[in-house]
Amino acid sequence: MPADFSWSEAGEPGDRVPRPAPPLPPEECVRNAVRVLCSGQKVGLLLSGSALQTRGLRAAGRLRSATGVRIFANRHAARVSRGGDIPVVERIPYFPEPAQSLLAECEHLILVEARPPVSFFGYPGVRSTLAPEGCVFEVLASEDQDGAGALEWLAEELGAGSTGRSAPDPPRPVLPAGVPLTAAAAARAVAALSPEGAIFSDETVSSAEQIWPLLAGAAAHDHLPVTGGAIGQGLPVALGVALACPQRKVVALEADGSGAYTPQSLWTMARERLDVTTVILANHRYRILDIEMARTGAGPVGPRANEMLDLTHPELDWIKLSEGFGVQAARAATADEFIREFAAAMREPGPRLIEAVLAS
Repeated sequence: MPADFSWSEAGEPGDRVPRPAPPLPPEECVRNAVRVLCSGQKVGLLLSGSALQTRGLRAAGRLRSATGVRIFANRHAARVSRGGDIPVVERIPYFPEPAQSLLAECEHLILVEARPPVSFFGYPGVRSTLAPEGCVFEVLASEDQDGAGALEWLAEELGAGSTGRSAPDPPRPVLPAGVPLTAAAAARAVAALSPEGAIFSDETVSSAEQIWPLLAGAAAHDHLPVTGGAIGQGLPVALGVALACPQRKVVALEADGSGAYTPQSLWTMARERLDVTTVILANHRYRILDIEMARTGAGPVGPRANEMLDLTHPELDWIKLSEGFGVQAARAATADEFIREFAAAMREPGPRLIEAVLAS
């Protein structure tokens, strides 16, 4: 780009260029999927991309009702529509052993904007591929094709009905009362109190497996999970979606260690007066690194390495951090306190931060 681009006289703005619609897959991909689903073998659909948004999930639900096919979600997909009457999917677990157990019976996996699943990290003596050996992968739609449209086409070919309600909707979680504040208790409160149309930016990391199933019982929402193995994206993602969707309530579910990577997002939330409620799940430790280090098989962690995972010397003070960046903050140490603070945050525009001090 020429250097004088910054100061030369500009011309008239150009016309807006519409985003091109992704193409449908070739007909033979749909025909092959029909053949597999009618084969009598055990088949799963692995969805990612647009297939995990409402339109694609409703078509997948119709296929499940008609054929019994299981619906799996790519764990690292950037966006998933969930809650309300949206068909529920089984998300592939983070660690390879439970993921392999989940997929163990699949003889075919039909990929919809997805790739064959592998674990994010490798571990000694553990297979990194997640589908069983001998599982055949069939591509219904590639990552640059219209996966939601392909699922609708496939449902029409199979004569699947107009609804996909083969499984009952998850119940709306009951508010916990008089119990310690755990990640699960916080998730029940978030699911029960969040309004329809909320957006969750989820970087709960070591607490994610407790939180994910409970959020399925919330009102219809969009769920934006961590898209890989790095940390620090949760607060910036919440900031970005609040700017893009100012009419929707945004909830950042954030681990304390991960949140420490990008706390400056709070300043922009305050500056732009964004309606973001940040929930810091504070266990005062990089818990996921405890788990990952144990899985390497390297033996006991020495005192120096252990100190590097500890967030108590000094302890992060999220109230001072948040208020220093201009965001109102409160601390909750019991489930009742958390419910009170989160309910207030849902009633009023943000930004606001709640430090949820988890019971040890």
